[in-house]
Amino acid sequence: MINDLNEAFSALNKCFFQNEMPVNFILNPSEKYVFHLRFPDVIEIGGGFAESSITEILDELLHIMVHLDNYRLGIVDYTSNQYHRREFCEKALAVGMTVVWHKTRGWGLTFSNPDHPQIKASEKIRQPTASSVEALKKSYKTMMRFYPKINALRNQIRSTTQ
Repeated sequence: MINDLNEAFSALNKCFFQNEMPVNFILNPSEKYVFHLRFPDVIEIGGGFAESSITEILDELLHIMVHLDNYRLGIVDYTSNQYHRREFCEKALAVGMTVVWHKTRGWGLTFSNPDHPQIKASEKIRQPTASSVEALKKSYKTMMRFYPKINALRNQIRSTTQ
């Protein structure tokens, strides 16, 4: 099942990051997060994966990939207390994500859907360019072919946490 997630990662990697990022996924369903980045090339899949929608999973994966690409390029995009800096925001915008300011996380909230409820409630919002939004929509349509496999992985995680 993790191989299927590797395929989804590879598709996003090719579309947005010139296929430059190697990564390994490991399961850790006892944790509540969807994904957690363990530098430099390991992404943990947490128990939150099982309860997340396909869009939330892809948004979170792309968020992590922005961090990975910045790390690969030697760009520091967050502080030790998880405060997301402007460098993270700029890269997230470049891949088509809407970025929302959070009082303790900086530019740390990212969404592919510009109508997400958290965006509407925020005062500080950065919108991506139309061309990057189109590229993101196109890649997410391609990613829908992974839905059955990602759903099977969600079910597998659910069964291990019950």
